[in-house]
Amino acid sequence: MPKKREIVFEPEIKEYLQLKSPSTAHAYSNGFVRFLEYYQSKYGEGKNIGDFLDRIFEERKKPRREQIGSFIQPTIKFKQNAYDSIMIGIIL
Repeated sequence: MPKKREIVFEPEIKEYLQLKSPSTAHAYSNGFVRFLEYYQSKYGEGKNIGDFLDRIFEERKKPRREQIGSFIQPTIKFKQNAYDSIMIGIIL
């Protein structure tokens, strides 16, 4: 079985999670890890949530018709188990 690599959160993410209750922080942390695994597999190992947000803000600076698609609303769903799932929705 391949060894799972450790995801290190940026200081802003750690601070954000500390503001949440332990159970909420745990759920959000799992969601962030799954999102980063997906994002890094698509854009590279060193990419993080800050990079993702930078990409969104750069895209938003473009005129509407030059943005990736004229309207993008991806939703990424990760199954945790049979009864539980986390949704990460991004509305640009």
